[in-house]
Order: sequence, then C-alpha cells, then structure tokens
Amino acid sequence: MGNYADEFSFNQNGDFGETNPRVKRKINLLNTTIDAIEPFSEQELREALMARGVDVSVYNEKQELVNHALRH
Repeated sequence: MGNYADEFSFNQNGDFGETNPRVKRKINLLNTTIDAIEPFSEQELREALMARGVDVSVYNEKQELVNHALRH
C-alpha cells in the first residue's frame, strides 16, 4: 500500500499500515540437480536448508551448502 499512497499523493499514509515484505520463493531441494542448485545465493541455500532442519552453522562456504543439499 505504500506505493499506492505515494502514487496518489496521500498526505497521511499511516492509515494503510505496514507494507508487506517481499515474497520469498521456497526452494525445494528434493530431486534437484547441481545445475539447479548452484545459481541460488548462499543466503537462499542457508534458508532452504534451515527450513529442512539442517544446522547450517557448520558450513562456511557456499560449495559446502551445495554439497549438503545434493546429499539430502
């Protein structure tokens, strides 16, 4: 709604409340190839693995995250 309030030049845009955050895409790592996993950012991989209950604090590099995603 923030864009809407800006577009129509409302003086008081507090009535619209907080705007929604960006939609995050959900990554399904099951049956995913290395070619499909590597383009994801390190943060996206960390979030996808954490959603599956993986402790990602032990992985320091993106390649380690990719390898783990391929194993599971």
